[in-house]
Amino acid sequence: MENNNAIKKYLVERHPHDCYMLASKLPVFFIQKEEVVQIFNQQLENCGVEYFDYFLLHNMNIHHYNSVVKSCKMFEHMQEWKKAEKIKHIAISFHDSADVLDLILSEHPEIEAVQIALNYYDWNSAFIQAKACFEVIRKYQKQVIIMGPVKGGMLANPPKNSNLTADASLALRFCGELDGVLAILSGMSNLTQVKQNIESMKDFQPLSNEEKAYIEKLTVAYKQGGPLGNIDFNQYKDVKPHGISLASLLETYNSCMI
Repeated sequence: MENNNAIKKYLVERHPHDCYMLASKLPVFFIQKEEVVQIFNQQLENCGVEYFDYFLLHNMNIHHYNSVVKSCKMFEHMQEWKKAEKIKHIAISFHDSADVLDLILSEHPEIEAVQIALNYYDWNSAFIQAKACFEVIRKYQKQVIIMGPVKGGMLANPPKNSNLTADASLALRFCGELDGVLAILSGMSNLTQVKQNIESMKDFQPLSNEEKAYIEKLTVAYKQGGPLGNIDFNQYKDVKPHGISLASLLETYNSCMI
């Protein structure tokens, strides 16, 4: 609510809508059927706009997809809102495996963009599956919205017990050169970071081969800073005693401890 009012005061009331793009999300994880239209209309009113450029179903996974998303007919509402020109583009914010994403995109061709967690540390992750999810999105020729490009700021700081240096620019440029990227949500928390991130993307230069090799070294060094080190977690991906991949559990634990 407060964020929406701030958008209205500092963006919408100062600038015409054709000079910015505004996105919002529908919180699928705690919404009731009768609240879908009510919440959407309230978001428009709070922001002071007649339409959103991108509107996302937030925190999409197989559980939400098979329960509240279907029972509340959220995609049907999204299509109606688009037809009424209350949203320009239909999108989802996704948190699950690549095979689930493939299923959703195959059943809902109206989706135009997908927001996923993606950074060079999680590129080949057994849990985040950044590369696999990215490839599914591009297979369906959808736009990619990237969140977590600097992994909560971790990739802006050097790995522990290493003589390697690191900065956010490498992480942002890794994401920026990928095909089909609409936006990179870099989670800036102060004006200095805003300026640094703008500088990283202005007159954009793709990563050189040397920089790509350096990123691989950084990834190894970061993982070595965790209690489980830089082991190949994927060797445990088929171990699922309770339906959850051991590779995902170990990798997530190691990453969280870092």
